[in-house]
Amino acid sequence: MDKRYNKTLGIISENLFINECTRHNISVFKNQNDIGEIDYIIIEKRNILRVQVKSTNTKKRNSWLLSTKRSKNKLYDNIDYFACHIHDTNDWYLIPSKIVSTRLSISITENSNKYNNYKNNWNLSKEITNDLFTNNIEKRNEAINLYKSGISKGEIARRLSFHYSVINRWLREAGLGIRKVKVSEEELKKLYNSGKTMKNVATELGLTIWTTRKLFRKYNIQTRVVRYKSNKIKEL
Repeated sequence: MDKRYNKTLGIISENLFINECTRHNISVFKNQNDIGEIDYIIIEKRNILRVQVKSTNTKKRNSWLLSTKRSKNKLYDNIDYFACHIHDTNDWYLIPSKIVSTRLSISITENSNKYNNYKNNWNLSKEITNDLFTNNIEKRNEAINLYKSGISKGEIARRLSFHYSVINRWLREAGLGIRKVKVSEEELKKLYNSGKTMKNVATELGLTIWTTRKLFRKYNIQTRVVRYKSNKIKEL
């Protein structure tokens, strides 16, 4: 879809968001800083809520797809709510960011949907986001303990069903820096020469594919490639 068209839809949704806030007697202010992460500031019950407006008219079967990422693989860190606008139905979903903090996108369906409790719910509250944050403390502590025991960030993300960037943020906030990966050249070659793909090797070692690829290049290990009819080459 044309990026200019998407940008136009986004501007329309932002203007409609202001209208809805006014209609529900919510004090809303446009963020004047050059931080693209926060679109609006809401003052509600002496709380300051940071809001990112998202919009879509991309429908796949019976659901609308909404991106909840800031850029290619970067999640939002400093917002309290996603204000998701569905252009086709003119519905709003006011979803606390902690609900979707581990996802790069969400799917909102017409009928049965886990986000229905947030549909057109303009009763915003800071307490909701604080409660959700508290519920993640156990997972955060588990991630820290796993990392200290030697488990990689990629493997921790898989075990806890959280996005890699969330695990990375938790560990960074806990003061845990980058840990050197201790995988020998012989071990890497043995696994790869047994017929495993690079992805299989990464999974077995508990590493991300990105880290595994760096190790392959470091040890100058020649990879197998498959050439498709489209002349695209895939590294195995």
